[in-house]
Amino acid sequence: MRWKRVLVRAVLAGALLAALPALALQVASLLVPLPALDARGGALVFDRSGTLLWAERAPSDAMSFPVPLARISPWLARSAIAIEDERFHEHGGVDGLAALRALRDNLFAGRRVSGASTLEMQVARLCGGIDRSFGGKFLQAATALALARHHDKRAILEAWLNHASFGGDVVGCEAASLRWFGKHAFDLELHEAALLAGLPQSPERLRPDRHPEAARARRDRVLARLRELEWIDAEAEIRARSLPLGLTEDRWPRHAPHAARRALRERGADETSIALALDAALQRRVEETLESLRGEVRAHGASSVAVLIVENASAEVRAHCGSLAPLAASSGQQVDVGSARRSPGSTLKPFLYALALEQGLCGADELLADRPRRYGAYLPQNFDGRFGAHGERVPLGEALARSLNAPAIELLDRVGVASFAALLVRCGLSEDARALEGHGLALALGTCELRLRDLVAAYAMLGRGGVHLPLRMRRDEPLLAPQRVLDPAAVEIVRAALSDPRWSPLAERGAHARRFAVKTGTSSGGRDAWCLATTTTWTIGVWVGNPGGAGSAELSGRAVAAPLLARLIEHLPPASEPPESLAFPRLPALDRTLALPRRSGGPRLLTPHEGAIYAAAREERTGTAALPVRFEALFEEDGQLRWWLDGRPREGRERAWVESLEPGWHHVRVADELGRASEAHFHVLPPRSRQERPGGASPFGAFSTPAVAPGLGSSAPEEQHADPTSSRFQPPWTLR
Repeated sequence: MRWKRVLVRAVLAGALLAALPALALQVASLLVPLPALDARGGALVFDRSGTLLWAERAPSDAMSFPVPLARISPWLARSAIAIEDERFHEHGGVDGLAALRALRDNLFAGRRVSGASTLEMQVARLCGGIDRSFGGKFLQAATALALARHHDKRAILEAWLNHASFGGDVVGCEAASLRWFGKHAFDLELHEAALLAGLPQSPERLRPDRHPEAARARRDRVLARLRELEWIDAEAEIRARSLPLGLTEDRWPRHAPHAARRALRERGADETSIALALDAALQRRVEETLESLRGEVRAHGASSVAVLIVENASAEVRAHCGSLAPLAASSGQQVDVGSARRSPGSTLKPFLYALALEQGLCGADELLADRPRRYGAYLPQNFDGRFGAHGERVPLGEALARSLNAPAIELLDRVGVASFAALLVRCGLSEDARALEGHGLALALGTCELRLRDLVAAYAMLGRGGVHLPLRMRRDEPLLAPQRVLDPAAVEIVRAALSDPRWSPLAERGAHARRFAVKTGTSSGGRDAWCLATTTTWTIGVWVGNPGGAGSAELSGRAVAAPLLARLIEHLPPASEPPESLAFPRLPALDRTLALPRRSGGPRLLTPHEGAIYAAAREERTGTAALPVRFEALFEEDGQLRWWLDGRPREGRERAWVESLEPGWHHVRVADELGRASEAHFHVLPPRSRQERPGGASPFGAFSTPAVAPGLGSSAPEEQHADPTSSRFQPPWTLR
C-alpha cells in the first residue's frame, strides 16, 4: 500500500505546484497597475454626406480614431471573438483550458503553433506596453485578471478593437475600415468584418494591399470559424467567401486641406469627427480643374488661385480651395488666400450702384458722365487710362458692367463715403467703417483690403435679392436670421446689368453661364485678379495672384479669373430648395426699363467746402487762437438736420450756425433723418500764420486756397477745389 501513499503525495504535490502559479497570478493581479483603456486618437473631417475629406493623425503619429462599441459593426465584434478568444464571455481574463490546449499542441508539434492569449491579455499588452517575453506573459496574465475585475466584457472588447494594429500605420477598427474599405466601422459587412478581424494576428504579413492572397486566406479562416461556432450558416459563409476583398484605392483622402485644417483648429476639445458643408464630389472636380489650369495661370504671372462656391439658399460653402496646390511644400501654397485680406479692385462697384439706386441718387436709365473730373488732389482714371471710349455719357448699367471708374467715383460722391462704408459693414465685408472711410472716394475702386470669403458672402446677398446671411462652413452651424441690407428692386437692376450678354465676360459660355451676374476686378499693379458671379441659387468667387503680393502686367480679372470661373460653372450640381426657416422674398419681376424713383440727395454742405483753409483777415492781437467758422447746409426737403463736429453731435438742428474753432484740421458732417449725409474736412490756421488777404475780409475770416485731404470725398463743386499744381497747395497727408 506504500505505492498508493506515494501516488497520493505525488498528486497533491502536482496539484500544489499547479496551484502556485495561479495563486501567484491572483496575488500579482492585486499589485499590478491598471492600464487606461481609453485611446487618444486623431480627428476626421467629412463632407455633408459623410464622405471622408481629411484625416488628422493621433498624437502617436498613427492613424487611429477610437469609437464606442455601439458604433462598431456587430459582425466585426463577433468575428474578433471567434478568431481571437472564442471563450471570451466564459473566462475571467485568463483561459486555463485554452492554455492547456496550447501546451498540448505545442508539445506535440515541437514548436509554438498555438497560443492562449485572451482579449484581456492582448489589451493588457496593447494598453500597458508589456513585451512578449516569458516575464511579460506572466505580467500580461496578471494584468488581464485585474482588467477583468474592474471592467465588463464590452469595455474590454471595445478597447481591443480600438488599440489593435491592422497594418501599416492603421490602429483601431475605425481607421482600418476607413483605410481599407472607405466606410465607417459600423457599416462593415460580414466579409469585410472577417477580413479586418483576421489582420491583428500578423498585420504586416496579412496586409491586404501588399499580400492580398494571404489576407483572403485569413478572411476565409475567420469565416470558417464563425461557421464552426454556428454564428453564421453555410449559405452566408459561401456568399462571403465569393466576394472580392473590395479595397478602396484612395489611401487617405486629402481634399479641401485649408477648410479641413481650419475646422480642426477651431474644433472643440473632445471633438474627433467634423462634418463640413462641402460637397466632396464638387470639391474634387474643382481641385482637378485648378490642377489642369496650373500652366495657364502661371503663364499670366500668377502662382496661386483661391475658389469659393456657395449655395445661396443655405449659405453653405460647397467647395473651398485656398490655393492652387495646397499640399505642395511651398509656404506660399499653404497660405489660405481665401481667408487673406487682398485689394478687391472693382468688385465693390455693384454695391455702390445698388446703394445709389436705393437712395434715389440715380436712375436705372440715367446717363453717367465718363470724363475727367478732379476731386481736390484726386483725379481718378479709368482702367485703360482713357475717358469717353464708349461715349461721354454712358448708361448706368453699361457703366457698371464696363467697370468705368469715373462714373463710380461720381456716384460715391453723391452717396457719401460714410454711407457706402456703412453698407459694406452691413454686408459683412468689414467691421471697421472708419477704416473704410479713410480711403475716401478711392473706396469705390477697392483700395481697401477684404477677404474672398466675405466678398462671396456679399455677392450671395445680391443673389438673394439683398438679403445677407453669414457663410456656413460646418454642417451643424446654425442658420442665422437673414438680414435685408439692400432694396430688392435696386439689386435686380444691378444684377440685370451684370448679366447683360452685351457686356458679360461669360456671354459666350452657354446658357447656364449667361444666367450669372458677373463682376471682375483687378487691383492696382496687377496684384490681384478677381471674378465674382451669382445667380439666385449659386455664388462663385475666384481670386488669382501671388500670395506674396507680386504684380503682373498680364494679370487681370477679365483675362484670367473670368475664364477660370466659367470652367467651374460647368461642374455645379442642381441646388436644393431654400429651407422653410429662410424667409426672404423672391426677387420681383421688374420691368427693367423703369427706374427706381429718384429722390433728393439729402442735405448738401454750402460751407465749409472740402479742404477749405480758414485764416484771420488781419493779424490778431487779442491773444486768442480761436476763429469763428460759419456752417450752412442746403436741404430741399422738410425735416430736421443733425450735425456732428469733429465726431461729436451738436444739439442744435438749424441749417446755419457759427462756432469758434481752435487751429488744426476739423471735420463736419450733416445728415437728414434718412441718414443721407454730406461732410467736409477743413483747416483753421494758427495766429502766427494768419495773413491779410487782398480784397477785404469776411466777418468770419478770409477763405484761403482750399487744400484737400487726398482720398476724402467731396460734395463741393469742381471749380472750388484747389489746383494741386499750385505752389500754395500743401495737402496735410500723402495720397495712397
